[in-house]
Amino acid sequence: MVDLHTSSQPKEDPANISGAIQGAINTLRAIFPKQEIDAHRWNSNYIAVPVEVTVNLPARGPVGDIDIRAAEPVFLLFHRAEYPYRAPFAYSNRKGFPKAALPHLNPTRKGVPASFCLHRGSLDTWFAEHTLEDLVQRVRFWLRDAARNRLIPHGDAFEPTHFIDQFGQLIFEPDLFREIISSANIASTNGGSRLIAYELLDQDAKAAVAVDGYAARAVAVPSDEDAIKHLQVAELLNELASKEEYKKLFKKRLFGLLVWAPPASISSSYFGELPSSLEELFSWGDDLSLPIREAMTSYLSGGYQLLGGVPVTVAIRRPKPLIGSSSNLELLTFLVLATGDHWPKDGNWDLAAEVNVADHRTPLTQSFARSLSSHPEDYQMAPLILLGCGSLGSRIATHLARSGQTAMTLVDHAKLSPHHMVRHTLGGRYIGRAKAEALRDELKEFFPEDTLDQLTAIEGSAFDLVKGDKVPQLQAHRYLLDATASSQVLNLLIEEPLPPGLKVVRAEIGHHGRLGIMSIEGDQRNPRLDDLQASLFHTAFEDTAVARWLISVETSRSGSVGSGLEDVQIGLSCSSATMRLSDENVALHGAVMSLRARDVVWGATAKSNSAGLFLTVLEENGSVRTIQKSVPPVHICAARNDPQWQVRFSASVVQHMQTALRRAKPSETGGLLIGMVHNKRRIVYVTGLLDAPRDSEGSPVAFKRGIQDLPEAIKNIEKCTGGLLGYVGEWHTHPAGGPDMSIVDIVAAARLKGVLDTVPLPTHITIVTPRGIYPHVFEPNTGQMLIRKASLYMVEVAHAARL
Repeated sequence: MVDLHTSSQPKEDPANISGAIQGAINTLRAIFPKQEIDAHRWNSNYIAVPVEVTVNLPARGPVGDIDIRAAEPVFLLFHRAEYPYRAPFAYSNRKGFPKAALPHLNPTRKGVPASFCLHRGSLDTWFAEHTLEDLVQRVRFWLRDAARNRLIPHGDAFEPTHFIDQFGQLIFEPDLFREIISSANIASTNGGSRLIAYELLDQDAKAAVAVDGYAARAVAVPSDEDAIKHLQVAELLNELASKEEYKKLFKKRLFGLLVWAPPASISSSYFGELPSSLEELFSWGDDLSLPIREAMTSYLSGGYQLLGGVPVTVAIRRPKPLIGSSSNLELLTFLVLATGDHWPKDGNWDLAAEVNVADHRTPLTQSFARSLSSHPEDYQMAPLILLGCGSLGSRIATHLARSGQTAMTLVDHAKLSPHHMVRHTLGGRYIGRAKAEALRDELKEFFPEDTLDQLTAIEGSAFDLVKGDKVPQLQAHRYLLDATASSQVLNLLIEEPLPPGLKVVRAEIGHHGRLGIMSIEGDQRNPRLDDLQASLFHTAFEDTAVARWLISVETSRSGSVGSGLEDVQIGLSCSSATMRLSDENVALHGAVMSLRARDVVWGATAKSNSAGLFLTVLEENGSVRTIQKSVPPVHICAARNDPQWQVRFSASVVQHMQTALRRAKPSETGGLLIGMVHNKRRIVYVTGLLDAPRDSEGSPVAFKRGIQDLPEAIKNIEKCTGGLLGYVGEWHTHPAGGPDMSIVDIVAAARLKGVLDTVPLPTHITIVTPRGIYPHVFEPNTGQMLIRKASLYMVEVAHAARL
């Protein structure tokens, strides 16, 4: 007669069984038609349903005479309220089942049935896509593999202990603990122990009694000489943290133990059961040559028990390295609940104190973060300086840091205000602090084990970096990312010389959060931010989302400041408490921009020629799409007649004019230039052109541009771009001539200037020859020499006519 765990459990009243579990029982009856399937009460939360499964044993019997039988009693444990959303647990129903001889079991307390580990991930997730019959089949396969010694793949690795129920969370670096043990073993052949100082992370946890466990992080491994000092510091911190006024400033401390066996003590046993009391822990340690008893006695006599729980991490030597590790040291952590009635008395531990397995977590490091983010651990971001730590800048910095990239200098002159909490990544505890320094401190908390020397902050402005006393810090960086949404900063970055080799990127949000804009400069700053801005406006001809934005900007501008050709303010600044923009919009654009920024500034994969625009469009229907536009270097020319003026031609315009020159020669041809003018910088940005209208006339000695359809074309261009792009000059070719304007050109320019001066726009004539491109620019309300030349020419023409 087999002794079953469920024999002592009463049958459950059908009235107490949910419809879902009753359906599962009916399914099991169909799977096992010859068995009597009944439900047993396990406890107030679970119902047990025993069945007997057949096991396909090897022909010569189980490998190593392991006690797996052809018919194995098992039971499924159903959660009364949460089935079928929580998968049933599968247990052996046989009390003599060989727990200690098998891997791939979920360790249980002494006397508790063996728990089969059926899935390496979440069994609940697996069960969401599988049936109860699939689960039963998994149990059969598990028992079959156990009989054949195939529960783990054959190889040079050892199966680590699996856990399903863990108590509290302890954070420490396993490699550090292993290094401590390795160093100690060099000088000794005995086992040993070390004191570990932990910082309590959950200040509101009932740490004095540890009812639910608690989260703690290892902060130090004191030497024997420094242990007393650490104890004094811990007692002081605990006293301060217990006071309401200091609760948020200080964290409590507690002490734990790291215990290891002698180098010669190697265990190949699997742990189907683990200790559940201090007495069992001591006996279990004795069996494994772990000096837990001695370490705990010394710990208590030294006065290190400050809180109700004692973390005890034991290192067990395995015959092979663990799966997923290069070490053969398996670390298991327990939490001894020596609290309440079990608090030590008269200098002795209460052996009845409860012991639970604690959940171990590895502290986050930059290398670990890169791994978790699916990035190579050895990839390093080139040094980046971030201007603007507001809502967008803080998100980009946070995303980069979370992926293990912290080579950043954060720059912002402002302090956090209450309204910033709507869109900023930082919480309310930083209100009143400088944005850059607060963000730096927050990001450093991600990686408590790393020094993060390259993560710094400057409470200053872009002006301090470019022209002030912080210039050396700017020179130490390879990339600059401007997230200020400031037109003043934009002008500063365009107009002031920056360190050679510095690549500039600008991130902004436009159109009330519907458009994210990332501008990425090219090598030697060509294309530059202003070139990219002009190219962005030209994108309105290609994408309706950009056109809608520019048209809305014109409508707003005309209603508030009147129409005109002034620059558009692209970015949205969060400095105003009246600005309307949701956190979701900023988060969306910030996440996409961070992905792109990482590609640009990541040292090993940075693309030096990756210049252009990267746009995120949030459509009115809620869908999201991206636009990536490569922008080649622009062709830069100083005006031949006035070097103070500069014309910056897009590459496509240059190519188009040169092609037109070749096709039309020996005759001249030409057309209109499209773009924008910045009078203050004295720059004409040419983003597009119009070919000669059909009513134009060209000959080897002259070109007369017609006007057919031009007014409508110019009007459509201005409408599509919200008036930001339009007519900026004339172009024509000199197939056999020189770069200078002919008398005919001068006369035409003088007449044109009389019209453009009233706008005012500069008069711009570009001459295209086989040898190059030669712009001529005349400022509004100037150019007397041009008028004089034209007048002299007209006098000569009149005189010739009389003759």
